[in-house]
Amino acid sequence: MGPLQSPAMETTTADVQLKINRLDNDVHAIYGLLEKIEKTQEKQGATLEALSQSQTRMQVTQMRENNRINELTGTYDDLSASNSELAVIQRRQAHRLDEFAHRLDQLSGSQTQLLNSQAQLASNQMQFVASQAEHGKKLDKVLEAMAGKNGTAE
Repeated sequence: MGPLQSPAMETTTADVQLKINRLDNDVHAIYGLLEKIEKTQEKQGATLEALSQSQTRMQVTQMRENNRINELTGTYDDLSASNSELAVIQRRQAHRLDEFAHRLDQLSGSQTQLLNSQAQLASNQMQFVASQAEHGKKLDKVLEAMAGKNGTAE
């Protein structure tokens, strides 16, 4: 012990030194924990950066898919409009086909009438030919009779 130091002061100095050592150890322990926290934050920062990049890629993909959906929607709308136009054309053509079928039915009826008339004409012609043949025979008899009278009168 020094000349001016008392035993109570020495204890106090030893206590202070002990406290300083403890504080020094605590500071080193805190620095160690801070290093661990810093490493954890760096890992989390890298993970957050990776997640951010992944999210950006997903947003880009989502934007491309949204554009494609818009394109397909436009194509669908165009096809729908074309389909409506085709339906109108199809109805118009079906109506025309119905008109043609009606005209064909009328023509078929007219053809049947013409065939019946032709058959009637053929029948009339046969009757006329038969009548002519009969008249020809009668004329031949008359001519023979006249020739016989002319031949006996001479």
